[in-house]
Amino acid sequence: MVISARSKHPWGPFENSPYNPIIRTESRDERWCSRGHGTLVDTSDGDWWMVYHAYEKNYYTLGRQTLLEPIEWTEDGWFRVPSGVSPDKPIRKPKGSAAVPGRPKSETSDGLGLQWSFFKEHDKDRYAVTGEIIELQASERVSPLVYMPEDHHYEVQVEVTIQEGSQGRLLLFYNTTYFSGMGISADGLYGILRGWHTPCIPYSGSTVHLRLCSADHEVIYYYSHDGGEWTKFPHSFEASGFHHNALGGFLALRIGLDALGQGKATFRNFQYRSL
Repeated sequence: MVISARSKHPWGPFENSPYNPIIRTESRDERWCSRGHGTLVDTSDGDWWMVYHAYEKNYYTLGRQTLLEPIEWTEDGWFRVPSGVSPDKPIRKPKGSAAVPGRPKSETSDGLGLQWSFFKEHDKDRYAVTGEIIELQASERVSPLVYMPEDHHYEVQVEVTIQEGSQGRLLLFYNTTYFSGMGISADGLYGILRGWHTPCIPYSGSTVHLRLCSADHEVIYYYSHDGGEWTKFPHSFEASGFHHNALGGFLALRIGLDALGQGKATFRNFQYRSL
C-alpha cells in the first residue's frame, strides 16, 4: 500500500494522513494486486501524479508493472486520489504530447538496446552486437541475456548458430534454477522443462530457427531449418506457476538468450511481437 505522514521536523513527531491508505488493493476482484511503492511527481503545469507498481491479476509472470494515478491536494494540505479514480478504468492522460508506448521489438542498430539486460550482473565482455546479430560468449553456468515481455500473448523468433562445444538456447527464464525452453547442441535439439532436459532429437547442422509462442501461459516451441517450414517441438508447458512456485517471489518470467559450454553462440534477427 501507499501511506502518508507529515511533520514540521525531519525527526518527528509525525501525523498520519486521515486518507491512509492512499493506495492499496482491497479486493481479489480487482485487476491490480499488491499496489504500492508510490512516488509523487509534479508536472510543469502544476498537476500532481503518483507513479507506483502492482501485479496484474492472473499475470504475475509479467512482473510488477508501472501504474499512474492523478493526485489532488486537500485544503488542509494532505494528498489523496480523487474520488471515482480506479486503475481498473481508463483515466484522462496527463497534458502534453503522447509518447510512443513500449520498447524496441528487435535489435536493429549497433550496441545492445535498453530492452535487454543480464540476470544480476551486466557482463560487457560476454557479448558483441552488430546490427541484428548478437554474439554471446558461452558460460559454464546459466547466465542468459534477458528481454521482458509486455503482453499477455506474444511470439518470439530467433536464428541460432553454435560453435563447437557450445549450446544455444531460447528460454523463458525465472531464475538460475527455474527456467524452461529449447536448445541446440552437437547432439541435436532438446527441451528444458523447469530445469530438466529432455532427450535430444537428432538435428543436422549448427544453425536452427527457434520460435516461442505464449498465449494465456501456454507455451509452445517450434523449430525450422530455414525459417520457412516449422515443426512443433514435442514438449509444451504451462507457465503461470513460475512466479508462485519458484523461490525468490518478486521476479518475472523473461525471455532469455543463453549460450552454455565453451565457444560462442550467435543469435540473428531476434523478433518479438504481440499476438
